[in-house]
Amino acid sequence: MKQKIELTLPWPPSINDYYGHNKYGGVYLKPRARKYLEYTPWLIKEQAGKLKFIERVEITKTWCPPDKRRRDEDDHLKALNDALTKSGIIKDDSYRELKYGESDWIPPQKPGYVKITLEEV
Repeated sequence: MKQKIELTLPWPPSINDYYGHNKYGGVYLKPRARKYLEYTPWLIKEQAGKLKFIERVEITKTWCPPDKRRRDEDDHLKALNDALTKSGIIKDDSYRELKYGESDWIPPQKPGYVKITLEEV
């Protein structure tokens, strides 16, 4: 039987809020990204229990942004995929492991969230 789970997660930071560069050329996670990657994997484990996907996973998303600004889904995928990997629910966020299914946007609502469905394919 194929595993399937639905998760509701906080609005992820964009790639612009993800990485910073220090004066020596080094790269670091900005505070907002660090906070997201500390909190969200715990939330995923709480919703998924001990579920772990072994096979390839299809991910569908429903985005509910926090405000009416125009957004690009790709800018938010990095944080979302990193949180899924860090939680241990998926092994890797590479394109070999994840198949991107439908993606839908609904009207804004504060503080914003994303509902994802993960299903083995």
